[in-house]
Amino acid sequence: MNTPAKALIAVAAIAVLASPILAQQRRGSGERNAGECRAEIVKLCGSDRSQMRACLREKRGELSDGCQSELRARMEARGGERGTRGGGAAA
Repeated sequence: MNTPAKALIAVAAIAVLASPILAQQRRGSGERNAGECRAEIVKLCGSDRSQMRACLREKRGELSDGCQSELRARMEARGGERGTRGGGAAA
């Protein structure tokens, strides 16, 4: 086997081994940001989940930009799920 082929195999092996590590680091930072956002929401609105939605509607402007975008992304993701949960189609 020639040297360029060996180098290519080595690079591919490193990429395969590094992918899960990099993905875990990305997930870890996302979870850390989500945890910080949760703490910010609890500080702003308290921990009573039944009142949290109304509080967030009123006070979402007081959240940090990162927390606002995290909250918006989660709401958009759940919005699609809610349409399928009802089971009935609107006529």
